[in-house]
Amino acid sequence: PELAYTVVFYNMCQKFGVEFLPARVWQGLWTALFTCLLSCFDASALMNRVTRFTEEIFAALISVIFIIEAITAVVKLYTEPPPGSSDDQSAAFLGTMLCFGTYGLAMQLRSIKRAGKIFNKSVRDAMGDYGVTIAILAFTGVAFAFKRHGDTAVPTLAIPSEFAPTWVNPETGKARSWFVNPLGINKDFPPWAVFGTMVPALGLTFLGYMDQNLTSILINRKDHALRKPPAYHLDLFVCGAVVYPVCALLGLPFTHAATVRSMTHLVSLTEYKAVPVDVKDKEGGSESSGFAQARRARSLSMCGEPSVSTAKSVDGNESSGAASGVEMKTVAVGVCEQRVTQLCIHVLIACSLAISPALRVVPKSVLSGVFLYMGVTSTAGNQLFDRLHLLLFVWREESRPRGLPFMRASLASKQLPVRRVHAFTTVQVALMGGLYAMTRIDSVAVAFPFFIGALVFVRRWALPAWFTADELAALDA
Repeated sequence: PELAYTVVFYNMCQKFGVEFLPARVWQGLWTALFTCLLSCFDASALMNRVTRFTEEIFAALISVIFIIEAITAVVKLYTEPPPGSSDDQSAAFLGTMLCFGTYGLAMQLRSIKRAGKIFNKSVRDAMGDYGVTIAILAFTGVAFAFKRHGDTAVPTLAIPSEFAPTWVNPETGKARSWFVNPLGINKDFPPWAVFGTMVPALGLTFLGYMDQNLTSILINRKDHALRKPPAYHLDLFVCGAVVYPVCALLGLPFTHAATVRSMTHLVSLTEYKAVPVDVKDKEGGSESSGFAQARRARSLSMCGEPSVSTAKSVDGNESSGAASGVEMKTVAVGVCEQRVTQLCIHVLIACSLAISPALRVVPKSVLSGVFLYMGVTSTAGNQLFDRLHLLLFVWREESRPRGLPFMRASLASKQLPVRRVHAFTTVQVALMGGLYAMTRIDSVAVAFPFFIGALVFVRRWALPAWFTADELAALDA
């Protein structure tokens, strides 16, 4: 969402004839000020009005953006062939193979860690933890082999050869300085534009506020078994006082908590345990016929972990439920909460500057496969996608689930009518589609962040008119 909003701001600068980088500095400084004020005035407390309804739409929107951008990159190989390619069709086919091959291998290695039977547990864990890295190396090697022996090449990453700003001033022919001059680069920055950037800064502030806090809420759910409490206001203040001003003056993208990467990091540090699935039929008997097969087709479990028919406990021994053939699901029992992995991640990012020659051989299509993997894996644990799966693929009555939280109106009542579940899912999908469409329409995209906030009001005032309190208690618990 922030990238889409930055494109909108760039187009605004072009339309009004102001330089983008100085305008970006002022936008960032205003955003920093507004963010600090939000933190100081306890604005994060307003997030207690946000329910699963809004969280799911926002998380789903980010997942969909990752997936669509990855697929779009593959389609462009056919519609917009890269310059300098001797055989456009062969390069497009190779790029497609690299993208989906990287995605498929990463997913396969992930499944080996979760439910594999080959090798021992340590090897399976290593293959799953480093599955994306293994997939990148493997298909970069495939691309290199095609280039060397088949004379078919695909575009690779454009990594600069030296650690310096890459934007070249078209008027001077020289690279820009490290710090962006807020008073203008090639011409004086107009005073009216200094205050004019307040309007897009408000949108960026709200987008950062929602992104940061919604990610924190998703991470700190009770399902994830975290012990340390969150620090919503402190996180927001650090963004406003430290991160945003530095990024603005250096001309860098603004950064804060990222939903997909944060969830991936959490899952990698979480310890899981297999427990029996409590799914009963209408009379309280056994699991409905055909539901086990439907649930194996797509996980309907917590924390993004797959349900398996023969699950294993944390210590690697088969649980009693698994041994007796009972359907199992995995739940979080603890998280390795520390700061070492975060520090090491950013140290390794800094070290990547030293291996830029190696990064230049990585095909862009391989990264598209990584984005596709991140988008697809981030859908797990999102009930919106679970209910969408039921709407699109589980039509038979006997195959529908009997006991999942969003199918039961209350502990004392029977399951919800499936049409009400589908109606709630349809509302969420329609709102998510509208938000995505807004990012593509320049005339309204500047208001995109505020429409994310409007979801709270839709949930608070519109949904109670369409759904009963019991239905909302189950669907938006």
